Amino acid sequence: MKERSRCDLVAPMLALSLLVSCSMEKERRGTTEPATGTAASLVSSKSTGWSEPVSLEINTAYTEQQPALSKNGLSLYFMSNRPEDLNDGDLEANIWVSHRACLECAWQAPVELPAPVNGPSNDAQPSLSRDEHWLFFVTGRVAKQGNDIWVSYRDNVHDDLGWQAPAPLGPTVNTTALDGGPSYFANDGGSPQLFFFSDRVPATKTDIYMSELKSDGTWGIATPVAELNSTVADQKASVTPNGLEIYFWSARDAKLGHAGESFIWHSMRPSVSERWSKPTLVEDPVNSQPATQPFIYIHGRSESLLIVRNTTTDPRKPANLDIFEAARTRGGDQNR
Repeated sequence: MKERSRCDLVAPMLALSLLVSCSMEKERRGTTEPATGTAASLVSSKSTGWSEPVSLEINTAYTEQQPALSKNGLSLYFMSNRPEDLNDGDLEANIWVSHRACLECAWQAPVELPAPVNGPSNDAQPSLSRDEHWLFFVTGRVAKQGNDIWVSYRDNVHDDLGWQAPAPLGPTVNTTALDGGPSYFANDGGSPQLFFFSDRVPATKTDIYMSELKSDGTWGIATPVAELNSTVADQKASVTPNGLEIYFWSARDAKLGHAGESFIWHSMRPSVSERWSKPTLVEDPVNSQPATQPFIYIHGRSESLLIVRNTTTDPRKPANLDIFEAARTRGGDQNR
C-alpha cells in the first residue's frame, strides 16, 4: 500500500481528533485573508428582494426538512422519514441526498445515505464542512445520551455515498441534553467554528451555541451566542462562507397575530471577531408564513435561502414539513 501523509490517512475513530485537525489545517492553508468589512457594505441597496419560496421537487407526503447544499450547489442533503423501501413500516428519520446537473436543473430522485451514517435510530440534520470532507449530523443512536452531534469523513468529495464510520463530538459539544443543528464555519485565517443549538441551560428552551476547533483537533467548550438568543426557542443557524451573516429560526414574538410561531431571522457582524448585530426578521415573502431551518447558499451574485414550511392547512391533521427555496440577486460583496 502506498504510504500517505498523516493528514491524508483515514484513521480509526480513536484518531478522529487528529484527522479533524489535519483536514481543517489544510483547509485554512488554502484560504486567503479573513473577511472583514462594515455591516452596511455587506448588503447593497441594489440587491433584489427575495422571491416567493418554491417547493422543491424532492418533497413528498412525508417529512422533508433540514436542508444543506454542497459548495457547488449540485448535491442536496436533507432529512426525511419517507419509507426506505416498499416494506418499511418504521418511518424513522434518515439522511438522504439528491443531485442535479446544473444550478437551474431539476432535482433528481433522492437516495438514502447508506450505513454507517444512517442506522436503526433517527439520523438527521446534515451539515457539510466547507472542504466537504466532513459531514456533521445528529443521531440518537446512543440511547442514554439522547440526540448528539456526530461527524463522518470521506476521501472523495464527489462521492456522496462514500461516508465512513462516524464518531461523536466530544463532551465540550455533546451533553446529556439535546444538542443539534450543526453548522460549520471554516473561518478563513482563524479557528473553524461549529454553531449548534442545545437546551442544556435551561432545559425548557433551546439556544444557539458556538464551539471553536482547537489545534489538537478537539472542540473547545461551547458557549451560548448571547446576542442571538432569546427567552424562547432559537435554533438551526446557517452562516455565510465569510462568517459575516447568519440566519436562524426563532419562536420569539415578532409578527402580529403569530405569537409563539417560528420565523427566519438574520444577523450580521463587521468581522468574525466581533459580536452579531441585533437579529431582524427576514423580509417577506420568506416569512409570509411560519418557517424554520434556514440554509443560506451563495453562488456569485445569486443567493438562495432554503427554508422549511408546514404545508398542512387543516389544524386537526399532523404537520407535513417540506423544503422551499427563495432566491435573490445580491449587490456588493460576491465572495461571501
